[in-house]
Amino acid sequence: MSENTDLIVPIDLDQKQAIALFTKGDEFDTLFAKIKEQTDKHDPDISTEKGRAAIRSLAHKVTRTKTTLDELGKGVKEEAQKTVNAVDEARRNMKAKLDALKTTVRQPLTDY
Repeated sequence: MSENTDLIVPIDLDQKQAIALFTKGDEFDTLFAKIKEQTDKHDPDISTEKGRAAIRSLAHKVTRTKTTLDELGKGVKEEAQKTVNAVDEARRNMKAKLDALKTTVRQPLTDY
C-alpha cells in the first residue's frame, strides 16, 4: 500500500505484516499508540475557523485511517477465506473418494 496523506499515520504493510496486524493484538496496539500520539499532539482551538478546520481535518484523518485498516482487514479475510475454501473442497473430495472406496471394499459382503 502506498503512503496516503489522508491517513493520520502512514500504513505501508506487506501481506505478512497485514496478517499479523489482524491476528496479533499487540500489532494493532502498537499502531493505535502511534495514531493516539498524533491526536494527542493536537491542541484543539474552537475559537477560530482555522482551529475548527484543523479539528475537522484531524477527525477526517482518523476516519480515513479506520476505513483504510478495515479495507486491509477485508483483504486479509478474503485471502484467508480462499484457503478455507480450498481446504473444504479437498475434504469433500477426500470424503467422496473414501466413501466410494468403502463401498467397493464392502461390496462382497453386501452381495452376500
